[in-house]
Formats: sequence, structure tokens, C-alpha cells
Amino acid sequence: MAIKRIDIEQIRPHIVNGATILVPNLRIKDAITAGYLDSLTKNVIPTPKIYAVDVFILKCWSKNARLGVAPCANLQPLSAVEEFLVWHEIIESSLTDIPLLNPGETASVVARSYQTSRQWLDPDILNNELRANSAIKDIAVFDKWTLQFKNYCDKYQRISLVDCTKELSKLLEQKKLTYFPKKTVLVNFYEPPPLYEHFFSVVPQLESVLTIKRKPNDKIPKVKINFSSPESELRHCANWVEDLLAKNPSAHIGLITCNKLLEQRQLEQLLADDFFPNGMLANIDDQAVFNTTSASRNLLDAPIIYDGLLLLSLGQDQHNTEDICRVLQSPYLSFSDEEPENRFNLVAQLQVKGSSTISGRDISYLASSKEKAYSCPSFSQKLVEVRTEIRKIKNLASPLVWSKVFEAIFEILGWPGPIASNKEHRFLIQWDKLFSEYKGSSKLMAPLTYSKALAKLRLLCAQDKQHKPFDSSLALSYYTATESIGLEFDYIRFLGLNDQQWPEPVNPSPFLPYDIQKTANIPGSHNDIQISIAKKQFDQLIRSTRVSIQASYYSTDGEQNYRPSSFIKCFVEHKTDAVQLQELSNKATRQFNSLPISTIIDESARLEVEDSLQGGASILSDQSACPFRAFALNRLKAYSPPRLEAGLSKMARGSAIHIALEYLFAEIRNHGELTSQTENQILELCNQAAVKAIEYLSLNHRDIMTPKFQLIEQSRIKKLLRKFVQVERNRPPFQVLAREQAFTQQFDNFVLNIRIDRIDQLNDGTLALIDYKTGKYSVSPKGWMDERPKDMQLPLYHSVASASDISPIDTVSVAHLHAEKIGHSGISASDNFSHQVRSIGSQKGTEMSWSEVTKSWSSKVEYLAHEFNQGVADVNPTDSTATCTYCGLQSLCRIQELSSNKLNIITKASNDDPSNQVS
Repeated sequence: MAIKRIDIEQIRPHIVNGATILVPNLRIKDAITAGYLDSLTKNVIPTPKIYAVDVFILKCWSKNARLGVAPCANLQPLSAVEEFLVWHEIIESSLTDIPLLNPGETASVVARSYQTSRQWLDPDILNNELRANSAIKDIAVFDKWTLQFKNYCDKYQRISLVDCTKELSKLLEQKKLTYFPKKTVLVNFYEPPPLYEHFFSVVPQLESVLTIKRKPNDKIPKVKINFSSPESELRHCANWVEDLLAKNPSAHIGLITCNKLLEQRQLEQLLADDFFPNGMLANIDDQAVFNTTSASRNLLDAPIIYDGLLLLSLGQDQHNTEDICRVLQSPYLSFSDEEPENRFNLVAQLQVKGSSTISGRDISYLASSKEKAYSCPSFSQKLVEVRTEIRKIKNLASPLVWSKVFEAIFEILGWPGPIASNKEHRFLIQWDKLFSEYKGSSKLMAPLTYSKALAKLRLLCAQDKQHKPFDSSLALSYYTATESIGLEFDYIRFLGLNDQQWPEPVNPSPFLPYDIQKTANIPGSHNDIQISIAKKQFDQLIRSTRVSIQASYYSTDGEQNYRPSSFIKCFVEHKTDAVQLQELSNKATRQFNSLPISTIIDESARLEVEDSLQGGASILSDQSACPFRAFALNRLKAYSPPRLEAGLSKMARGSAIHIALEYLFAEIRNHGELTSQTENQILELCNQAAVKAIEYLSLNHRDIMTPKFQLIEQSRIKKLLRKFVQVERNRPPFQVLAREQAFTQQFDNFVLNIRIDRIDQLNDGTLALIDYKTGKYSVSPKGWMDERPKDMQLPLYHSVASASDISPIDTVSVAHLHAEKIGHSGISASDNFSHQVRSIGSQKGTEMSWSEVTKSWSSKVEYLAHEFNQGVADVNPTDSTATCTYCGLQSLCRIQELSSNKLNIITKASNDDPSNQVS
């Protein structure tokens, strides 16, 4: 049985008689077309003349232009893309006088304000009001921009859609049009803007049809349901839809949302999971679940389009490192199967460098490096071809010329590659249309640089919403209240109908005087207008529903509390069972609940001889902080990508400081030499050490270390060293015994390699281990006393050095070199190291002696090493907040899915049942 979206019987006679049907939007057009075709028995019929009113106006203008009617023949209508680009060009040209953070968004708002003013306001009244309010900067600027827009259109003989409508109205009044339909029927126009009202008033032989005339049916059930959260409301809605369609597959169900932008994606996922139960991961892009106006995402969000624009950016001088990593792994390239391992190695190399940006020169240098694991000669060659193609154009060119360059680059890089899905095919169709309109804008645009041309194309993709084609077989329609007017439904479900979202909040245009907006009853301009519109729309939707109406709302969202909208106060309160939110798909949940599942707790995977590995102090630190992290990082090599940073990374700065300190304390070998140096000598030594650091940075970060930046960084390092030298001067006498001292220790099947930054001998003959830290925060020495310390570095250093006959070690210290913290922190057996490091006897929180502390460290090292060898890998962070924050392995360990109860059960079971430990 066909889905009834509109009463086609009232419109059928007009279609049969060949009348031109005008509707407010494409939704009504699709509903009429689908309803009419479903009611026919013939396979071949004349195409019904059904048009959205704006499409009809452009069609009428075009036909009269071909027939030589002025001004239709003299002025070409602007497409939506062209109109946006004109506004954007005007706004960009005024940025020196009017600084704006987002010219693209401003252009969209200004374009809408212009359209609104032409649709709702008399031009003479508007001009007077703009002049009267010229003291308000936004209004004065809008007046200026509007004048520039009109001059732009006059210069290039163009006209906007709203101005087309006004001019057609004049031509109809004057009876100067050569072409216009003999019979025109309006369908479901409820209170159109004055511009369209005037247009309709002069259309000859016009008839109007309103398909929804019935009075509200008081017998239709109207219920309201309260939910604790938005998630539970949407889950219940999906279950409700599934039940309805099981009983009546041909019912037309309207989901009327108050917050489309935030709800759509989640609701699509829930419905897809219910509609396609055999899919472990429902693909909501390939399998539509409802008809709606547009996707919640724009065209730029489509991976195939996003990657295509990234490929075009390869011709620029500077790049975002993450973008280059994405390009190297993109499947939308014809050469995606070439040198795949090398490209992945190049990604890893870029991530190790740690910089958020990279120059085109550096990319080419790395990709063309011979005999390197990350050498990508094919990719390097294509980069050369891309730059060559761009250099063929000398600096400035039109969008049409640059479009040919873009196409050449796509051909070089093989974009879009093989098309794998229907959704990608849809995206490419939408892209082709937008790209064609971009080419056509050349006559309106001044010559552009390559970067500017690409930026405008990217901006258009960001403005264009992903298209969702109408599917007459879908029973669900997901619209806002405004979008739903004119359609009919069997069932309606209002979503999120709370007092904050319905009536819709006021949203006046910032570029039009508020008083004139209110006087003209422009939607969104005032609370009274919003309430009036909401009442009419609510009444209209009630009258358009045949079977039942539900309204739901959530009472809390985070810390915000909500009440139901006053519009549903007379609805009957309906109590529903608590909604169970599930983390897995329906298929996975059914399998989990139906298939026989054997629970085997096996938390160990012993490190065998053939799997032996080497590593640093981080192995034991990870094992102590969270055994799973140690296993994942060191056994599985499951590293999360490092966080890329703007400019020099913290790691690079830290390495440079280490190099500087190594040089400095090669020149200053003891406390006596330090105190005997004059101030100028100390400054010179610090400067020489800073130069060593800069040489290292310049070699490894050529793009960042410009001459100016070298001077800045050298000055910064020099100041840090100078402050640290002063701290060292204030210490009791010491002698530097070793710098960057390497040690190795075997723990069964793995080897630890460590390097201690400095070893000092104090005046009592004891030794101190010093580790340099350049970060703002570091582990507190008190943490070393914990049963499982978060950081085992210095306890491990003490244990390994002691085992290597480096003794007696009575101090372990962290030397801090950060602008906000210069000095030492640590633990010592006495007060001989520094006044900043207190002896163990004066430390709070412990009653252990130095000997007991160091023995406990050795025991912990042995225990953690044994755990790692045995393969203990339970998800058991010492501090879930601190340990997990920067771990990056949450998707692997899935700690969020493990409640504390589950963790306790697993831990208890593994402790109680030794047979579960598989070696």
C-alpha cells in the first residue's frame, strides 16, 4: 500500500488538465509526485508540471530571456553559489576597515539578511530605516555592502533570485511577459512572505489549493512523555517507530525535531540499527532511514571530498602535518597500492618529528630520501608534477583557469580513485555540480592566487550541505516544524519539546533594524512573533495528523534542567518504562545474549625467549601505572599517534636542553670550577651550550629554525641555563663523575637500557643520580613511595646503578629546567645534596629509612619486571583519572565499558583461581 503524504485527490484534476502546480518547496513537490504516480495504473504518462516556486521563477525568467523579453534577456540570474561568492568578495574587500574573524559565515548571514529584506520589506521603507539607523555600525555596514552588491550585479549584468521575483511581478502587471502558463495552481502556501504574495496576486488564472482543511480531531490520542536525557528520548523514539512500522508498514510517520543539528546523526544510527538488524555496523549513508531536507553535515565533511581538497593543497608551501599524514593514507588515490609500507613509515616519521606544520620542501626531502624506510619516490615525483602544474600559471588567474589546474592535479594523483559505495557516488555528483558552478563564477571574480582560489572552493564545500535524495519507499520523515507544514501524517512524534526549544528562540537579523523586523512580522525577530508562528504551526501539524500524536521531552541535559513546553500542557502524561541504553549494536547484543559464551580469564601472555625485547625505563613505569598499557605499548607496539604541536615540540625542546647541559657540565666539572668563574665567563659558557642546542634543532627542524627563531630560542635556552647554573652554585661542593651514563640490565627475557643524565659525587663521598626534566609538571618524589608508583624512572635508575657497583648512592634528584620552575626535587639520605632536597628523615608521609626505601625500590623493580615477563596485562590503572587521561589506548582497552564491579569480579576471579593463569 502506498504511503500517503498528501491528499492527492484535491490536486489530481489540476494535474490531469495540464495546469502548472506551484509548491513552497521540494518536499511538497516530492510528496505530490510520489502520491500521483502511486495512484496511476498506466506505466507511461506525461511528466506532471510541478515546481517549487523558486525553481519556477528561474525557469520562467530563462524562457522569457530566450524570447528576448527585457530585462530577462539582459540580466542573468545568480546561482546560489555565485551569489554567495559575490557577497564573500564584497566582505573580503572591506576587511581592512572592518576586521572579521569569519568572513565566510558573515557572507552567509548578510546574504540571508538581504533576501529577508527583499521578501518582507518595502524597499523605500527599508532605505529610510537604514539611513535613520546609520549610527549603528552593523546596519551602516549592511547598507554599504548592499549598495556594493547592487553595483556588482549592474556591472556584470546579474540579478538575484529575490530581485528576479520582484521584476517578474512588474512584468506580469504590465503584461509584458511572452511566456507564462495559462493555468497556475498554488498548493499549500500558508502565509508566504509579502514578495510572493504580491507575485501570486498578479498571476493570471490562479487557483489556490490547501490540502489540509479539516478541524483538529479531539478524538486523536495526544500524549506527552518525559525522559531523563536526550539519549533515552531518542532510543525510545527508535523503538516506537519500529513497533509502529511492524503493525503498519505504509504509515507515514513524522518525526518533528526542535534540534535537528544535534539530534540527526544519533537518531539515524539508532534507526539504522533497528531497521538493518543483521549489520554489525549500520552504514547510515548508504541505507537511508528517513526523508529529510539535508544531512547534518556539509559536503566538506565527506571523506572523498575532504581528501580531494587536501590533494589540491599539496601545491602550497606550508602544510598541516596531520593533513599530510591523511593524504599518505588516503584510499582515494589511484596509486594507493604503490609503496604502501613506505608511505606508512613516512607517516610515522612525520609524527615522530612532532611538529604540527611542515613545509612542502621538507615533505619532498623526506619522501625522496634514498635508502630510508620512509622513502616514497613515486609520491615525491607526483609532488614535483603538482608544483610544475601550478607554476605554469603566473601568480593570478580566474577560477576557470585554476579549475583546469585542479583537474590536472586530480589526474596526476588519481583522485577520486575507485568508487566503492553509493554514498561516494552521490557526493561526487554533488561535487561535480558545485565545481561546475565554481567555474562559472569566473566572470564575477577578480583574478586570484592559487591559495585564494583553493580557499574559495573549500569554503563553498563547507557551505553546501550533503544532499539527501527523496525516497518514496521510506515511511519516516524527519523535519523541523517549519519544514513539515503542508505534509500529512498518520503519526507524529515531537522530539525535544521543552520550554527552551519550543517556541523556537528569537534569532533576528543583526543587519536589519529590530523595530522594522518586528513591524513586518519577520520570523525570528521577536518573542511575540515566535509565539504566534509556533501556535499556527502547532495547530497545523495537529490538523495534519490522522491517527495519533506524541510529544516527548527530556528533563535534564548535563547540568541543565528543562520543563515541558506550554504547548503540550493539555496532553495526557504517559509513563514509560526506563529506557535501556545499549553500547553494542542490536546484532552484537543478540549474539551476546543468545550464543553460548565461555568466560575464560586469561590475563597473561608470557614473554618467551624468542619474543625477547629491549626497552627503556618506560617499560616498568607503564607496568606499574597500568599493566595493559605496558603490554600494548611494548609487546603489541600499539602506539597512539603523538600529539602534534605548533612550532617546536616539547620533546624537541627537551632534547636540545639535554644537549646543552651535557656540553655545559663537560666544561664545568666540579663545584669549585663553577664558583671560580666570573659572571661573563658563565654567560659565555651558557651561550656556547645554547649554540650546541641550536645546532641540533636546526639540523632536525630546518623548516622551523629560521635565523630569527634561532636567535629567540638561543636566548631562551641561555637564560634557562644561567638560572640553573645559579642553583648549582648554591649547592654544597660536588664533582661531576659522569654525563649521559649508559647502563644495561637483563630481566629474564627482556633487557632494559637506561641512560642517566648526570652522576655527581658529593663532599661526603656519596653519589647523586640526577635526571633533567624540562616540562612544567613532573612526578612528585612522594609518588616513589607508593605501592605502584606512576613513574619508576629514578627508582629504576637507583636499582640498576647500584647493581652495577655504582655506590654508595644516597640521593636521587630531578633537576627542573622550566621557565616557571628551576631547581631540584628528590629524596636523599642526608642534607649534603642541596637545601631543596630534604633528607629522608625529614620527609613527611614515611617512616622508612633510606636503606628501607632503596630496598623497596629494588623489590618493586624485580616484581614489575617479573609481571612483565609473565605477561600480566590486566586493565588496572593506578589512578584512572591521571593514568588514562593521556594514554591514548582507551579504544583498545575499552576501560569505559568496564564498570568497577566488572573489574573487581575479574580481578577476584583471577586471584582466586590459579588455573586461569595460562603460561
